[in-house]
Amino acid sequence: MASFALTRQPARWGAFQTLRLGALVGLGALALYTLLFIAYAVTRSTLQIVGTLSLGTNVLGTIVANALSIGLAATSVACLLALIVAPLCAFTLLLASWVSRWLNPRSQPRRAALVGASVAALLFALLTSLILQGLGQFATSFWPEGFCFWLGIPGVFFVAAMAWANARLTSPLLGPQATA
Repeated sequence: MASFALTRQPARWGAFQTLRLGALVGLGALALYTLLFIAYAVTRSTLQIVGTLSLGTNVLGTIVANALSIGLAATSVACLLALIVAPLCAFTLLLASWVSRWLNPRSQPRRAALVGASVAALLFALLTSLILQGLGQFATSFWPEGFCFWLGIPGVFFVAAMAWANARLTSPLLGPQATA
């Protein structure tokens, strides 16, 4: 029978556990963003196909082929991005957990979420500025639709995922002692 420790001071997660949680949470956020994008793109293109093609043509076959091609392309891009997302989220959560030890000595989950979101937002702002500087004059053609699609919305997912994961690291009921 599993016993749960109900102390307010949770056991500290090890560095490996923290890195693993960060990578898994990052991959989960990437999968969620990919599924939402697929749903949006398939819905939008289906509405355009239905509005363009006449009913006598094979509309259903076209819609199914379109949905499969969008799903395959989005999943392929997500698999490539996973190579970047997993280590980025893992090390961001490790950094956030270290900062939480200084700024959140009582291990309060809300404060830990704020610290996790702040660390992720600062890192996101740094990476975004480096990417935009690297694009140079091409960044103007990238603004605002491309920015929102490639950086803005995934950045919101990144900050929210790191806030949740850092709060989980300090939660007395969800920490490593509750997994017996």
